[in-house]
Amino acid sequence: MSAPVLIDAATGTYTVTYTPTGQARLDAYESAGDDFDSFKVDVSDGHYPAVEVTVSHVPISPAEAAVTGTIPVGSTPVAVAFSRDGTRAYVAALFGDTVSVIDTATNTVVTTVPVGNVPGPVAVSPDGALVYVGNIVTPPSTGGVSVIATATNTKIEISELSRNPPALADEETQRAIERSAKAYGLSTQRQPSGAGHDAQMMAQLSPMGMIFVPSVGGISHSPKELTTWQDCANGANVLLGAMFSADVI
Repeated sequence: MSAPVLIDAATGTYTVTYTPTGQARLDAYESAGDDFDSFKVDVSDGHYPAVEVTVSHVPISPAEAAVTGTIPVGSTPVAVAFSRDGTRAYVAALFGDTVSVIDTATNTVVTTVPVGNVPGPVAVSPDGALVYVGNIVTPPSTGGVSVIATATNTKIEISELSRNPPALADEETQRAIERSAKAYGLSTQRQPSGAGHDAQMMAQLSPMGMIFVPSVGGISHSPKELTTWQDCANGANVLLGAMFSADVI
């Protein structure tokens, strides 16, 4: 702080009132030893220019811990996490299987989000978009993590609507493709594909094989993907040759 101070000409003394911040008082309360602060004042006798003086070793009176209010939440609250901006608190209720969302400005519960069984630790993602809640028990197995979207205060659930198992390319179809490529003087290599393709479904009906042509820079499944017209033509010719080869066989 910096404040003007007038010296009593008769006594040569001056009086300063210093009030530490609320955070400084809380820190002093949590500290095991004595806490001190320092500040600066501008001192003047009213005739000469003010002189800056540092006042040090000022004791800080600890703030008294006191309950200012009680917020009803679920049964047996055990963990809390705060949003990055400090406007929300997320409290897990151990035996309530819920997370209470508290508005820290009003100290009221905004909503209660059902989560897994016996929730424990709570954490907020770095961007504040998600809250992760560790569940001690999630039948039929133990453990599990519930994820809450902070924008809507809802639990995110993922349901598997369909599953398409991996499909193996037909060995003879692959050889027909390789023979065709060799006839055009092109090199080949066999490689797995992690992406889903129509061939994955067709493999359930008939022998299947796929032909991949090079992408410039190896970039695929991207707006930057580019294949030269020559490589496109090579792929079409290899497909035609493979069809003739398979037909002969």
